[in-house]
Amino acid sequence: MPDKMLVLNIVGVILQYCFVALVYLFLLKIIRVIYKDLKLPEGKENSYSRKTHIAQLTLVDAGGVKFTEQEFSIAESLSIGRANTNDIAIDATFVSHEHVCITKNRGQYLITDLNSTNGTFLNGRRLLEEKVLTSGDLIKIGPAVFKFER
Repeated sequence: MPDKMLVLNIVGVILQYCFVALVYLFLLKIIRVIYKDLKLPEGKENSYSRKTHIAQLTLVDAGGVKFTEQEFSIAESLSIGRANTNDIAIDATFVSHEHVCITKNRGQYLITDLNSTNGTFLNGRRLLEEKVLTSGDLIKIGPAVFKFER
């Protein structure tokens, strides 16, 4: 009988260690899944860095117009004009009510002048047709100048 108790105690201790090992293995698997889910592909920056993969317009020169923000994110589209219904409203007489629109299409950001009276200027040239924006482009709308960044 004492031999049976010794064997049962040894088997019980082994089972306890196996259970603890399985719990640690389970936790390790959960940590790996979370890590893989949070890890971004190489070359991408994480969401805590200053730049994200969403483009933005940064106000370079307000031209005497008051703005509540200095940076404007562009997710899928962004409208700019004098009307308050725009994403960026510029209260200036040289800005049309619906002046310009920036849209994302197949990973590129396109700028389109919406037949504004005084025009939109991209890098110092009047925008006559839809153009693809590249990082560092300067956009002049009325008195305001914005810098496009990705």
